[in-house]
Amino acid sequence: MVIRTVLCPLDFSALSIGELELAVGLCRASGARLVLHHNLSDAGPGAGMRWMWLQERNGLIPNADPEILLRDLLASLPDDLEAEAVITRGLAAPAILAVQERLRADLLLLGTHGATSDEHASVTERVVLESKRPVLVLHEGRLDGSISFAPPGLDRPWSVLVPTDLTADSEACVRYAMELAATWSVRVDLLHVVETAYPGPHGDARLRIEESVGRRLMELVPEELERVVDCHVRFGDPTTEIATAADILDPQAIVIGNHARGPLRRFFTRDTSRGVLHGTHHPTWIVPARWAA
Repeated sequence: MVIRTVLCPLDFSALSIGELELAVGLCRASGARLVLHHNLSDAGPGAGMRWMWLQERNGLIPNADPEILLRDLLASLPDDLEAEAVITRGLAAPAILAVQERLRADLLLLGTHGATSDEHASVTERVVLESKRPVLVLHEGRLDGSISFAPPGLDRPWSVLVPTDLTADSEACVRYAMELAATWSVRVDLLHVVETAYPGPHGDARLRIEESVGRRLMELVPEELERVVDCHVRFGDPTTEIATAADILDPQAIVIGNHARGPLRRFFTRDTSRGVLHGTHHPTWIVPARWAA
């Protein structure tokens, strides 16, 4: 896995601080190019506070031209970072996806302000639904100082939680996570949730299932990475158990696959991936099966 280009859309809300800091760290760690993107729309998110953090950060004035703001942001980035900026106009999600495809960005780093109703999917959901490339989503609720925006590395390794239902699509996501582990010395917690009514099987039956699933999980791990991978088996509702495991393990990110389903992808609102996206505050790295495969 090689990350050559990271696309970072900014709406200039407070959430954009975390997006930009993490994007800079990941680009410096991987030697990737950073592309900042701002889309002009009639009713963009965070309009009431869109300039607040830039004023505090760079002393910029309210209602400044976005082109000027992006130019000043580029000037403030580290000298060793290759970076550029793009401005588009129109509906946010289609604009982001179009820029992503045009640049062939290996990673899209996006922020989410929270869940919406099933009838009105958020920009983040629409992008995740349609993206053909990995998307790393930051949550506004996690911007409390508890997440490190430093890039992973030998001196400060990340851990990632990787849920898998052991299907072919999901295993492709596991392979992607293993490449992360090999590239950045990331620790991996593999998780399989046996879907069952609470509290699930007991005694020897439970142990046999745990041992069987544990063996299947370890078969997905390259021998050279066995020392940095732990396997976990839980019982119950997948979305609930993934969120519980995330609370216990507290990874830097959850890496989860987005199953390919052709025309039926419009039912994304019912997926476990959507439940994880909005059910935890951990950064969520969503990997389309067709990309990882």
